[in-house]
Amino acid sequence: MSNHFSGGLKRVFGLAFLMALAGGLRAQEGIIVPISDEGQIVIDCDAGETIYFVDDNSGSTDFQDPYSNNNFTITLCPSEPGDAVQVNFLSFDLQTNANPNNNDVLYAFNGSDTNADLVGAGTGNSFVGVSITASIDNPTGCVTFSLDVNNNATGGDVGWVAEVSCVTPCSYPEAGISLVSPAPFPDNPISVGVCPDETVTFDAGGSVPGAPEFPVDSLIWNWGDGSVETTAASDGFQLGHSYSEPGEYIVTLVVQDVNNCNSTNLLPHQVLVSTIPIFNTEVSTPLCEDAPGFLNGNPVQSITWTALPPVGVSELADLPDATGVAFTSELFIDFFDTDQVLEDCDDIELITANIEHSFIGDLSFWITCPDGTEVLLMDNGASGGPDPTGCTPQDLGGNDLGIVDVEGYDYSWNMDAEWVLDDSNNPDAASPMPSGTYLPCGDLCDFVGCPLNGIWTFNVIDQWAADNGTLYEWGIDFNPEIVPGVTTFTPVIGLEADSSYWHPVGDLDNILTPANLGVVEVSDDG
Repeated sequence: MSNHFSGGLKRVFGLAFLMALAGGLRAQEGIIVPISDEGQIVIDCDAGETIYFVDDNSGSTDFQDPYSNNNFTITLCPSEPGDAVQVNFLSFDLQTNANPNNNDVLYAFNGSDTNADLVGAGTGNSFVGVSITASIDNPTGCVTFSLDVNNNATGGDVGWVAEVSCVTPCSYPEAGISLVSPAPFPDNPISVGVCPDETVTFDAGGSVPGAPEFPVDSLIWNWGDGSVETTAASDGFQLGHSYSEPGEYIVTLVVQDVNNCNSTNLLPHQVLVSTIPIFNTEVSTPLCEDAPGFLNGNPVQSITWTALPPVGVSELADLPDATGVAFTSELFIDFFDTDQVLEDCDDIELITANIEHSFIGDLSFWITCPDGTEVLLMDNGASGGPDPTGCTPQDLGGNDLGIVDVEGYDYSWNMDAEWVLDDSNNPDAASPMPSGTYLPCGDLCDFVGCPLNGIWTFNVIDQWAADNGTLYEWGIDFNPEIVPGVTTFTPVIGLEADSSYWHPVGDLDNILTPANLGVVEVSDDG
C-alpha cells in the first residue's frame, strides 16, 4: 500500500480544530453559570459549592439539553484580586460542518473582553480535558468566552460543562509536536499518509514550561477520531495511534503544567488514512502442464476520499397520483461559505433520484435552487399529451421506472448525457427504464449565480390517474473543490517497492508452472 497521496489537499487551519463528542457527563450539584447570563460575572473564590460554566440550555443539573441557535459573550472574573479564573472543561460538544469555516466555535480570551488575546477556540470535542486560565500577564484575572453558532443548532449537540475555580495566574506552557514515523510528506512536515491500522507516532519533546517552577505535568492528545488521551509527562513524550477507517484526522496536542495551566498554541497535524484500492488482477487459468502462466497485478484502481458528506435526503414518500399538485422534497445545504454562489454549472456534477413508478408518460421532474430558479429534468403533458416545453416530441409512455412497488432505480442527470429519460429514440429504452445518467430537458447552467447554501427542492408532478410510485431519496453531487476547507485525496499506487511488491519474494515458478495436473491453491501468506 502506498503512503503517497495526490489530489486537492485543502484545509483551513486556525484555532478551531475538528473533533467529536468524547462522552456524556453525570448530573452535578453546585452553582450553575450559563453563558446566556452574559456580561461580567464575578466568581466567588471562597464559594463552598462547585461552580459550573455551561451552555445556555444546561441551566439545571441535567446538562444534556442541546444549546440554542444564539450567540453569547460572557466574562468570568475572580472575586479576589491577584487570583485568576480557571475554567476546566469536563464535557464539550459543538456542532461541526463539512466546511470547517462554518463550525460552531466557543472562543476564549485572556482578559475582560473580546479585545484580549485569543487563547483558544473550541469546536467538536476539542476542549474536552482542556483548561482556560487567566495568565500572569492579565492583571484582571478574567477570562472571556464568546459563542459563535453557525449551523442553526440543527445537530442536537449538547454544548459543554466546565468547572470554574480561582487559581494562581498562569505562565502558559508551549506545546511542541512533530511526526516521528512514518515520515511526513516531503513538501508538508505536518501531514502524513498511512494505511488503515498503521500506527503513526508523534513526539511532544519540543514542549516547554511557561516558567521553571511550573514544569509540564501532562499531555492531552486529541486524535481527531473522537478519542482524547491524557498521558503523564513522566511516562515520556512520544505516543502512537492508529486509525481503522480511511479519511482525514486532525491531531492536536495540549500540554498542562503542575499549576493546571494549558498551552494555548495550536500545531494541528494532518493524518490521511488511505482508502482500500480495487485490485483488478489478471491471471492465466486454466494452465497446461509445464506451460508458463501470466499474472498481472495491474491495473490497480485507487479510491478517492472526500470530507464532503453525501448531499441527499431520504424520503420513502408515496408520490401523489393525478392531484394536479407537485410533490416537493427539500434538501438543506449549509457547508458553503456565506453568500457563495454557483459560478460554473459543471460544478453540479450529478443530480440523482432513486425512484419507482408504474408509468413514465405522466411524470414531470424539476429542480429548484435556493433563489427560486428552476431547471426541468423531464417533461410530460397532462393525460399523456405532448410535452408543454417540446422537450421530447416522441416520448415514452407505458415504461416503468424501477421495479414497481418493489425497488427504486437511480436516475441521474447532468449535461454530458446523451438522452432525455423518456426519449423514445434512446436505443437502450426498456421497461423498467435502466438506471443511468440522462440529459435534463432544461439547462443546469441556468443555476449559475444561484446561492449554494439554502433549500434545494426536487419536484414531481403526476398528471394522470391509475398509477403509483415512490421517491426513496435524492441528492446532488457537487464538485468537492468548490467547498471551502474540504479535504479530498486519492492514494497513488505505483510499481516501486513502496507501493507494490510480489509476495512471496523470489521465484514464482513453483506457483505458476505446476509440475502436476490439477488445481493449485495459493494461500494468503504465499
